[in-house]
Amino acid sequence: MIVLLSEGAEALLDVWTDTVGYTYHLYCNELSPSDVINRTSFVEATFPGYKPQPAKGWTNAATVEGCTSSSADPILWSCAADTDPQDVWGYFVTMGLTGPLLFWEPRDTGPVRIAAKGDPVELFPRLTCRQDFSPC
Repeated sequence: MIVLLSEGAEALLDVWTDTVGYTYHLYCNELSPSDVINRTSFVEATFPGYKPQPAKGWTNAATVEGCTSSSADPILWSCAADTDPQDVWGYFVTMGLTGPLLFWEPRDTGPVRIAAKGDPVELFPRLTCRQDFSPC
């Protein structure tokens, strides 16, 4: 077991956010954390105006009450025209546009429907580390 101290977590997150080109993608199929997941598991969104977005503007990592985190600028996708409905179930992150799958997260509130011009999906990228298994 690795014990990561706050200073180490801050340094690690700063390196990750400075050197790894995180690209956020939306997916439109229902998946479970118990599924065996790889890059081909995801059906990527295709609504008009959609494209994967890089995370930008990462903050320097800081530790507050045992939770070390770094946040990026919000990412907003907006449907550019009326379309056949698509349900966005969550996002996945790759290294660069086509690199390996790094991590993914389903929406805890269920899917968001995209069908009309202007329908939005907003994401607030945040990476966290803790010394225990409690959520940040």
